[in-house]
Amino acid sequence: MGLLNGAMACLMIVLFEDEPREGWAAAFFCLVGFATLSKGLLGFALPGAVALLYCIVTGEWHRLRRLHLGLGALIVLAICAPWYGTMFAFDGRDDEGKTFFERFILHDHFKRLALGVHTTTPGGGFTYFIEQVGYDCFPWVFAFPGAATVLARVRLRPQTPRERALLFLLFWFLIGFALFAFSATKFHHYAFPVLAPLLFFCAIWLERVLADGLRAHAGSVFAGGLLYALVARDLALTPKRLTDMFVYNYDRPYPDKETDPRQIFTILFYAAPAVALSPWLFDRLAQLWRWLRALPSGPKRAELRAAWRARMHGAPLATAEPAQDRNVAVWSLVLLAISFAIFCGWFHWRRLSPHWTQRDLFWEYYQQSVPGEPIGAYLMNWRGETFYSRNTVRQVGRAAPSASLQDFVAGPGPRKWILVEQARVGALRTALGGSARLRVVESRNNKFALGVLEKPDETQPPQAPPKEPEKPGQFGAPP
Repeated sequence: MGLLNGAMACLMIVLFEDEPREGWAAAFFCLVGFATLSKGLLGFALPGAVALLYCIVTGEWHRLRRLHLGLGALIVLAICAPWYGTMFAFDGRDDEGKTFFERFILHDHFKRLALGVHTTTPGGGFTYFIEQVGYDCFPWVFAFPGAATVLARVRLRPQTPRERALLFLLFWFLIGFALFAFSATKFHHYAFPVLAPLLFFCAIWLERVLADGLRAHAGSVFAGGLLYALVARDLALTPKRLTDMFVYNYDRPYPDKETDPRQIFTILFYAAPAVALSPWLFDRLAQLWRWLRALPSGPKRAELRAAWRARMHGAPLATAEPAQDRNVAVWSLVLLAISFAIFCGWFHWRRLSPHWTQRDLFWEYYQQSVPGEPIGAYLMNWRGETFYSRNTVRQVGRAAPSASLQDFVAGPGPRKWILVEQARVGALRTALGGSARLRVVESRNNKFALGVLEKPDETQPPQAPPKEPEKPGQFGAPP
């Protein structure tokens, strides 16, 4: 998504800057090429659809000349064609009998979009991504109502580069949201392509708050405060919602006992509103103190009574809004976003990683195994085992071309390593029968276990005998 967002940013610079930007145009096509390598047709379809709709609505077709489309297409092909050409020519098939074209283009693009052939959340409605965007953008959900007011003022006949950029951002958001909302296949992370334009509108509204003050945007501020409270409550009570934004299997158990960020989340989520409201609270306390000091004085009491009667009769506020109120409110939101990102990135994700990836299990394998000892993945096809094993893992127990469990055990060497899901450890022991003994080496990952298959009729090598950890806690590769 970073490549795609970078491509869209370059496209906006090329289209709407007053001066020609050939370098940015080249950067745009390079990023489109790399995005197409990583995301398929979406890499060029989304920028193309947004630019096309902008030109249709505004009639500014002349802006496309700045892109030098012929040369740009050659750049994209130079990046994409070697890999896609090789894969399209490859006649191999996956474990479902599909070629690369059938799997990647037909199945993973068009059938996902139209038929929902690959989804863990079937039947999701239009609210599906509204909920996910709220979690994705926290704490900037506070600015969503204000961003809606910015959206409502976008002009279809823009006159300035800023107005043109706002219209482009609007089409980016609407096309991206519509594409994935209408898609029959839905995953939480499908909302990522629309976050950048939405956050742009949030930033524009916050810029206006700093210029105009909180009172000028009171409705959006109150609505944003309510939305912030609702999303903060959900995240503080169920931190798994954060993890679900990046994973595939939403039914996977969450390691609550090993890592529980709810206290930190609660402190952060309460601290930001407290800081934002502190100027107003201190102002009220100072006002109360002035009233108390005025009570012993007759003339001052008369002034207070007169001011009270005037307010009760509808007199407007006579004092201007202090600039510090808006500054503290916005910067408290910024500091919360930075603190939240630091805690999640440097602490929370690190504590989760031994339970959500296979990296640390493979680290244990490389540390404890001796040369020549293979590792297999029993009834697994999560792709992580292929990545972390550097494509040396053997698929075991699945349909051909995977090896059968008996063939894997009967291979050369007295012992084999095996990666298995926790729920299938018992089934693996049963399937082994008397052909080998399963000894679990590492089981603190709440999804996977690492074990050793030892042939009962052979002496085990003395080098680095695997042992089950005796103490609970962090394991695996050092940070």
